[in-house]
Amino acid sequence: MVDLALHHTPSFSPNNTATAGKPSIEQTLAAWESWSVLHTSYDGAFPEQVRRSSLVLQGLTFGPSGAIVAGATTSLPETMGGELNFDYRCAWLRDLS
Repeated sequence: MVDLALHHTPSFSPNNTATAGKPSIEQTLAAWESWSVLHTSYDGAFPEQVRRSSLVLQGLTFGPSGAIVAGATTSLPETMGGELNFDYRCAWLRDLS
């Protein structure tokens, strides 16, 4: 088993220490569970796919600014085991507006 920890603190933060803002496991679980509740009221076609997609999009959203990660599909091969690899297959939301 490999432990992985991801920590982000803006460099301009007055509390920029290794332990500042470190949430507990319980707080993290509660946050994800509350997010999942937000996506249970959809009543249209393909409800499971819509729920999963909205959870993924919310997981790719930076909370303080609402910015969405631009390249969630970066470096995926065209076909499994294929030679073609497109390093940037996504459309920026700003380019689509």
